[in-house]
Amino acid sequence: MLYVDDSRWPLGRMRMSHLVADTPEELRQAAGRLGIDPRHVQYPGTWKEHLDVSRSKRRQAIDQLGPGR
Repeated sequence: MLYVDDSRWPLGRMRMSHLVADTPEELRQAAGRLGIDPRHVQYPGTWKEHLDVSRSKRRQAIDQLGPGR
């Protein structure tokens, strides 16, 4: 299962949120489906493993990868 938080951390002019998954494989698959290079996974192999996603990628994750999809 995928999870995306409501954070809006500033990164330059962008606002970033965190995308996490139950497994590393799910996170990498989600990255590929969102057009994000899996090399951008932060803290790989740890409990903090996640992707920082922009507002548009956050919306895309919710719309395309949400429940029942």
